[in-house]
Amino acid sequence: MLDPDTGTLTASVQIPDGERVGPIFDTGDEVLATGSCGHIVRVTGMDHPQVHKVRISDVSQQFSAALAVGSLWIADEARSELVRVDLRTAEVVARLPVETADPDDPAFAIVPGQRSVWVIDTNLPNGVLRVDPTANRVQRLASATDMSTWMSAVVAAPPT
Repeated sequence: MLDPDTGTLTASVQIPDGERVGPIFDTGDEVLATGSCGHIVRVTGMDHPQVHKVRISDVSQQFSAALAVGSLWIADEARSELVRVDLRTAEVVARLPVETADPDDPAFAIVPGQRSVWVIDTNLPNGVLRVDPTANRVQRLASATDMSTWMSAVVAAPPT
């Protein structure tokens, strides 16, 4: 961990098996991170850190992930699924199929909103998908004929 004001290293945690972690998410009392060997890593007890792994996939991959709507959402591209992990328990609570433009090479990114979750199929030009977190379902919203100029997406707060 780094001190946010000085950038000084204040603590570090060794992940079992030397697994590398990707994006790190602070959830208040703990830290969640995506691992490179098919796991997410949960670190609790910052004074005496304990590391717990949660299996997401049997395939090593770089996971795209985002915090939104009380969950950690992870893109398991190998299975073409959006994996929902409960923040309180760090358990997988849902695996949502994601229909992508290229089923042989699925690629998608997760974009969190204030009260929503979006999936962008990066095998353009296929479209934008919205996650219904109540029904645990992914729905296609747009399928533009030419989205080739899209490079990224931002979900902005509604105007006040």
